[in-house]
Amino acid sequence: MPFLESKWFAVLYGLVVALNPLALLPQLISVIITGKVEGLSLLMFLVFVSIQSAVALGAIKELNWKLFLSMFISALETSTIVAFVVVIRYF
Repeated sequence: MPFLESKWFAVLYGLVVALNPLALLPQLISVIITGKVEGLSLLMFLVFVSIQSAVALGAIKELNWKLFLSMFISALETSTIVAFVVVIRYF
């Protein structure tokens, strides 16, 4: 597909890869500062971390270090959110 080979796709792809960990940061900061986890779906965040981990492993296979780093950081953020939700709700 020609679009996938275009400069615009490369820019868009790079932007999405860079923004992914940044998109989770406000939620992570909010949970850490306020300790409020109402409205957060534990199941959804477990799905997120599963997807992020799978994509990170795929990035290793493809030797795409930028994608790996993005997904690894995102998975760490998501795992931290999951840990806070579990501790706050169940302990």
